[in-house]
Amino acid sequence: MDSLTLWTKQISELLPKIAINLRVARLIDEIKPGLTTSQLMVLLTLREKKDIAVPVGSLAEQLSVSLPAVSGIVDRLVKEKLIKRRRSSEDRRLVLVELTNAGKKMVEKLLKAFERLLFDVLKKIPEAEWETIMKAIKRVFEFSIALSEDAHGKEVSLPETVA
Repeated sequence: MDSLTLWTKQISELLPKIAINLRVARLIDEIKPGLTTSQLMVLLTLREKKDIAVPVGSLAEQLSVSLPAVSGIVDRLVKEKLIKRRRSSEDRRLVLVELTNAGKKMVEKLLKAFERLLFDVLKKIPEAEWETIMKAIKRVFEFSIALSEDAHGKEVSLPETVA
């Protein structure tokens, strides 16, 4: 087995384990019981848009899910009053969604809880290692962007260093 194949295998085994170890599902359930990770992805995507309504089709594309799948997720979040849906005033065929105040508060509460969890872990690690950890996490983030672009058929380039 060549080294690239070996590294690829190790990374592909570690990334799902990292996701499981973060215990995001448990954290979500503590903040908003019954909220699925798919629903959370919609909420986090809308949070990134900073009070700008997003077309449902665009949301589906960003999350790499079908329009019917994202529509079902949106329906449940609207029922929970975490997002609101409306028609575009420019094009009535276009359905737009955005976070409600309750949705914004819930997402912020969840992110704060995750931040506290990370704080509790980092305080147990020597301060001299914090910068190394941050650089590694930034690099994993850049790697995730490259994976996403590659999955969408875009030409991918990974920066050589992390700032």
